[in-house]
Amino acid sequence: MGLLLEKLMQSKHNMSEELHQSLLKKITDFGDEVNKLSLLVDIVNKQVEEEKEKERLLQEEQKRKAEEEEQKRKQQLQQQLQEPATPPSSLVSTELSSGHSNTGPQPTTWEDVLRLYNHQQDKLDALEKKLETLTNTKDSQLKDYRFTLQKAVSNAIATACSQSAEHLLGKVQLLSTLFNGGHVEVTGKKVSILRHSAAKDYVMNLFCKKVVHQALIEVSSHFKAAFPLSVVVMGVWSRFPEIGDLLMAHFQKACPILVPLKIPTSGVTESEYKQLLGYSAKNGELESEESYLKKMSGVINLFSAMLLCPPLIWGKPNPLGLSKGWTWIALVLNMDPMSSITATALLHFLEVAGFAMMRGFGSQFNKLIVLLANQYYAK
Repeated sequence: MGLLLEKLMQSKHNMSEELHQSLLKKITDFGDEVNKLSLLVDIVNKQVEEEKEKERLLQEEQKRKAEEEEQKRKQQLQQQLQEPATPPSSLVSTELSSGHSNTGPQPTTWEDVLRLYNHQQDKLDALEKKLETLTNTKDSQLKDYRFTLQKAVSNAIATACSQSAEHLLGKVQLLSTLFNGGHVEVTGKKVSILRHSAAKDYVMNLFCKKVVHQALIEVSSHFKAAFPLSVVVMGVWSRFPEIGDLLMAHFQKACPILVPLKIPTSGVTESEYKQLLGYSAKNGELESEESYLKKMSGVINLFSAMLLCPPLIWGKPNPLGLSKGWTWIALVLNMDPMSSITATALLHFLEVAGFAMMRGFGSQFNKLIVLLANQYYAK
């Protein structure tokens, strides 16, 4: 009996040892698997970081290329006026006879046009660079603030319609209050530009962008929308003269014929030439000519309506006026037509402003129309 008990104890000991060894092996194997998993995680993390770095470098490269293309575009636009673009004898003078005074300094030579255009575009580039502290912020509260400012401006522009004079004056008053640092209410929130040092420049630049966007999208489809929108635009401009250069910079960036610029055809591809004219490109594909001309017609219609806008009840003169229209059409007629955009621009300008120009300039404008029909049309 004692011998049997001793054997049982020995057997139990051997089983315990085997179990211990088995467990120890499993633990060791598990540790090896953990180490392998850790190595795998490190490899995956490294790959993720490498992909992030590749993405960052790709974005920087794309940004660099975009900046180079923009610089190239500006250089090409500047080239076209380095040589006189007018024939030896201009078809029509940009100067008005006595009795038709300008509301302000108007560029009357190609050198003046190029100088003013470059000055306005340089100011726009510098401003948008300055605004990156607000437009590219990562701060969530600042993002909400910017979004509220955006809604205040966007709503005022998008809802400007020919409902009544009081309705349009209300839009002008709201934007004026905002630009002057007062509080305006947007979807139950009150907002003011005084919270951030760049906010005033931001809302003024946004106003100009939204006006041009409305011309490209809404006015191009419903040309009568140009008239109530022009009242709001000129009401704001007359109260804030500093916005004028900024607004025209956005207009001319979207529609170069408004400068007017003679786009060079040498040294550029057809696609590059069209983009210099204002064609949009998406995924490497240019928009159709029909779409392009439709958008440009919206810009021309709004610009023409702005020339006609009366001072209304704020009593300040129109910052543009008909004299700006005379200067523009004279400069256009003194350069060769550019594809179909020149014809489209002249047609829409005359449809909107032709009657007022005839009434304002009489026989001078009548001679210009005869010249357009008999000489320029033949080109």
